[in-house]
Amino acid sequence: MKKGLSALIVILLMSVTCSWGQERFVDKFKEKFRSYRTFSEFDAFFTIGFGEYPVNRGGLTFSLGKQITDEFSCSALLGFEWYPKYVEDRPLMYSNMLMPIGINIKRYFVSNPRRIPHLSLDVGCSVPFENGGFFAVPAVGLGLGNFKFQLGFSIQYFKDMHLADVERNILTGAQMKVGIFF
Repeated sequence: MKKGLSALIVILLMSVTCSWGQERFVDKFKEKFRSYRTFSEFDAFFTIGFGEYPVNRGGLTFSLGKQITDEFSCSALLGFEWYPKYVEDRPLMYSNMLMPIGINIKRYFVSNPRRIPHLSLDVGCSVPFENGGFFAVPAVGLGLGNFKFQLGFSIQYFKDMHLADVERNILTGAQMKVGIFF
């Protein structure tokens, strides 16, 4: 009888210990899962053009990404970009629209969960290909809560049939981006 009672006590203690260890493991897993989360971003941007072809443009982007580690994330982006067509008699009446498709890579510098500075790189191409082309936007930014502010340098290959030469040109500009993420 004493052996049976002591075996029962040992089994109960083992089950309590095992379940306590499992709860700790589940809590650690949930914490790790939260830190490597999937996220979405909506951004509005405006680019002030400079250089040989100073074309100002603006647009919207949506990206869906995954936190790879505590410091890095990668996301796929899709957007719309508007820029003016330069027609001599009505310069502001016409506009073209491109659709940028690419990836975004971010490096976070976590100092405070509510203020997160980061480096960002957008790389991709613009559709339609006859006007648009490859683009890259390295940027620095700051996340405040669920809001994001970025300042970057936009580089884009571009071909506009209304410009003097129809070869591909490189458009450069300073890009300001404001967005939300969740």
